[in-house]
Amino acid sequence: MDVHKGFSHAIVMTETGEVLKEGRIETSSEGMKGFFQGLPPSRIAMESTRAWEPVYEALTELGHDVRLSHPMKTKAIAYAKVKTDKVDARTLADLLRANLLPQSYVPPKEIRNLRNICRERSHIVGDRTRWKNRLRAELGRRGIKPPFKNLYNRDAKSWLKSLKIRKLDRILSFIEFLDFKVQEIDQHLHEYIKSIPEIKILTTIPGVGAYSAAVIYSEIGEIERFPTSEKLCAYAGLVPSTHQSGSHAYHGRITKEGSRYLRWILVECAQIHVAKFDTRVTRFHNRLKYRVGKQKAVVASARKLCKIIFWMLTCKEGFKG
Repeated sequence: MDVHKGFSHAIVMTETGEVLKEGRIETSSEGMKGFFQGLPPSRIAMESTRAWEPVYEALTELGHDVRLSHPMKTKAIAYAKVKTDKVDARTLADLLRANLLPQSYVPPKEIRNLRNICRERSHIVGDRTRWKNRLRAELGRRGIKPPFKNLYNRDAKSWLKSLKIRKLDRILSFIEFLDFKVQEIDQHLHEYIKSIPEIKILTTIPGVGAYSAAVIYSEIGEIERFPTSEKLCAYAGLVPSTHQSGSHAYHGRITKEGSRYLRWILVECAQIHVAKFDTRVTRFHNRLKYRVGKQKAVVASARKLCKIIFWMLTCKEGFKG
């Protein structure tokens, strides 16, 4: 099945490739039930798109075995000469029949819920940062120099409101609303993560707070799916790219494949860690930064932290500096 936001294309095949049913269906629980109701429990392949999760939930509830295809590895679709929804759905079905479908990991529902909460917070904080930048830009455009470094404490907000500039008031109200939403999510997260032992383990790392630990845990999922620490680093996109030419291998920048949220939080945590704490990761960073530069040293430290996290979660042990 090829899933899109509004409508999806589905095709039902037998093991021998005979088409039993095919059609365009609404991407909703009702649409899925209408098309798949009455079919015996089946294996269903679908692409890992933005709209996959509610479709996955609906089909799983109907008793089907749903497989999520890895978008980058499903080369048969990427290199197809004719790129239509119909071709994609049929190709997915053929790959599934032949047991050649490259699958994406689907974490348990509890981890998916936590991941969605953490990502929502990240998006809201990003929106808030953009509004804060707009506020400073608007002050600069009007030639107003604020008497405060922090524009968001009580005194600074009172000063901003005393200017009686409607546009500034609107921007400030957006920022205050987003502050409230972040606090709301943080309260929800606090209750949600209290009973998760992996998050307690991760918060033993200096510089890793509850939210950062929740992001790391929810993006990794079940640590058992990674056979080695290198595989986890590759999933985080923190391994160097490799180009082969004849008998020579050349290493370039990090791949940036996998979870961008995991990569982002690991780099953020590494920056805080090496700036404030004296640990083996910090000493590694300090040795490296004079040779490769500060930014590359931070990324290398994030990779080292990622390897440590692999062993912490695998062995269920706290951080040892």
